[in-house]
Amino acid sequence: MGWLASSWPQVWPNLLANVIWVPLAALHHWLTRREIRHLHQQHRATLNAALAERSTS
Repeated sequence: MGWLASSWPQVWPNLLANVIWVPLAALHHWLTRREIRHLHQQHRATLNAALAERSTS
């Protein structure tokens, strides 16, 4: 176990990146995509309603 203690300064940044930041980045990406998709759907519905109203008048 002495090797682990001596190599810990090289190991922990990789563990931090892979165990914490990668899943957090994936979660952030998923939540952002979900919110953007929702905004696009809202915008599309608004545009379709405006175009439908415009074509009938």
